[in-house]
Amino acid sequence: MASTGEVACFGNTQYEAFLKAMISAGFKLPTKNILISIGPMQAKIEFLSAAKLLQDMGYQLYATKSTHEFLRSHSGFENAVCLYKPSVKREPNVITYLQTGKIDLVINVPDSMDSASVTDGYQIRRNAIDCGTSLVTDLKTAAFTAQALHAKWSRELRGKDFFSYTSWQEHTESLELKA
Repeated sequence: MASTGEVACFGNTQYEAFLKAMISAGFKLPTKNILISIGPMQAKIEFLSAAKLLQDMGYQLYATKSTHEFLRSHSGFENAVCLYKPSVKREPNVITYLQTGKIDLVINVPDSMDSASVTDGYQIRRNAIDCGTSLVTDLKTAAFTAQALHAKWSRELRGKDFFSYTSWQEHTESLELKA
């Protein structure tokens, strides 16, 4: 299940509106540690620039084995940490990190969402939800989340507020002025 409802929010930028909507839907912005577990190679390639943005912002990146190997094969990801998948009974394990609250955001893009069998990916996603950890399972949403977090980080780095708060009336009046 990907969604049970919709949320719409306004912002001065698409990134602000997106993050407001995510937060209002219960998404918690990550503060420190992000787990990346992406199945398809093409998806790993597409997410590489977003992973770089996350790392540039100071997030500690954790990854499952093949994602970790992919990241480490590209310069700039030497500090990425490998976590073992749930079926591998070794530490450091993804499940242990989720259950102890050491992961703030899970980006898990599976090979396919067709199978309901208890796979490692399913266990990671299930545990993220059970532990109250924010979860993104769509590649485009994951990349846009990274871009939005980077926009927020960049603005706040310059000492400016990222989120704006206006009434509906103020917002519609500003739209009328632009038209």
